[in-house]
Amino acid sequence: MRGDGGIDVCARAGDTWPVVFSVGHEDAATTSLARSSQGGRYFYLLTSAGAETTRLVKLDTRTGEIVEILAEAPDADVCSVWFEPVTGRPRAAALSRARKQTVVLDEDAALDAHRLCPDPEAELTFLGSSDDDRLWLGAISRADRSPEYRILDRVTGSILHRIPQRPELSAFDLATPEPIEFFSRDGLSIHGYVTFPPAVARKGLPTVLLVHGGPWERDTWRYDGLVQLLADRGYLCLQVNFRGSTGYGKAFLNAGDREWAGLMHQDLVDAVGHVTAQGWADPENIAIMGASYGGYAALVGAAFTPDLFRCAVDLCGPANLATVISSIPAHWTAARTLMAKRVGDPETEPEFCWQRSPLSRIDDIRIPLLIVHGGKDIRVRREESEAIVNALRERGVPHRYLLYPEEGHFFRSRANWMHLLTSVEEFLAEHLGGAAEEPGPESDGALVS
Repeated sequence: MRGDGGIDVCARAGDTWPVVFSVGHEDAATTSLARSSQGGRYFYLLTSAGAETTRLVKLDTRTGEIVEILAEAPDADVCSVWFEPVTGRPRAAALSRARKQTVVLDEDAALDAHRLCPDPEAELTFLGSSDDDRLWLGAISRADRSPEYRILDRVTGSILHRIPQRPELSAFDLATPEPIEFFSRDGLSIHGYVTFPPAVARKGLPTVLLVHGGPWERDTWRYDGLVQLLADRGYLCLQVNFRGSTGYGKAFLNAGDREWAGLMHQDLVDAVGHVTAQGWADPENIAIMGASYGGYAALVGAAFTPDLFRCAVDLCGPANLATVISSIPAHWTAARTLMAKRVGDPETEPEFCWQRSPLSRIDDIRIPLLIVHGGKDIRVRREESEAIVNALRERGVPHRYLLYPEEGHFFRSRANWMHLLTSVEEFLAEHLGGAAEEPGPESDGALVS
């Protein structure tokens, strides 16, 4: 990544590495090298350069020209590619909007792809093949059940193995996420998912707005254990691919630039308005919850729009944009450049960063919060959560703080994760009235305050 936020793609020419392809900041997040061809003459790139959405293209490294467009869609990014193992030719590409669509580029592979996944309600992800290309490994996913891994023998056409990831879930009737679409107040088409509790009326439900992290990621139609837990406990789970999310083209992604706690949050507010207008959600019983950027969004919800939410759950979210950007490790130069471009630069515009920080509106927070952090988190340091906790304690705002000293940005201990989920469902049950099981096993080291 360049200092201006753009990207240069280089190809080896003898002892040098000349630049063969460049994009500016507006295409940087939607450009990546997928693979080189056999012999290295061509690069297969995912890029939005020259288009609105991310395409799979073939680049001639000698001329720097795009010689072929292999996969594209007008309203969805190409999100992944599967290559033939010997020649390195693209075999299939995946596009993802409301649902993932696999586009087979090699006609000889179409029949075998169907053999791996004949269910039109399921999604196929290619995971690999044997060196001789006889055996294929794929993951077959539905949002209402655990993924299943399958191995296909292409010679016999038979499935050799079916391995469910969570076989015990087959005994349960799981909820099915449903795609939704609505328009933001400034006219953007926003997509997301709603997951209803099974076997209850779709009216006036306590609701959890579950905000994805990144924020340059997205929610997808897939099995998600946390979503299933929330639905099982009686909550409508609302997921939103707000502006700044990936998968919908570069204009939609770049529309999130400098909009943390701005229009990105307004998209979440508008999503709540949408499910409330449909009669699905009880407007008096809505929680906001998320991890990383989602944790930040939960804090923003509590600080910027406290009248909208009954409570908030923040998992390792930043409270002060200036400190979280400034604390990015020196060896993550590209990450800091990206954050400064897309969020704000604390060195040149400290007041802007402060105004978009939940800590700046601590006096407006009056709803209960559950705040969680890992003691070894280097992406978002524990001081971010503790700054909020200390301020809440001084002001007498109800809250609970869980610190897991041995965890990082993502939890590794199953005991800690189960303890966290138990704490979340207890907190939501107290404030939204959903179900909660009896307390589970203790964590292996959580500090509670």
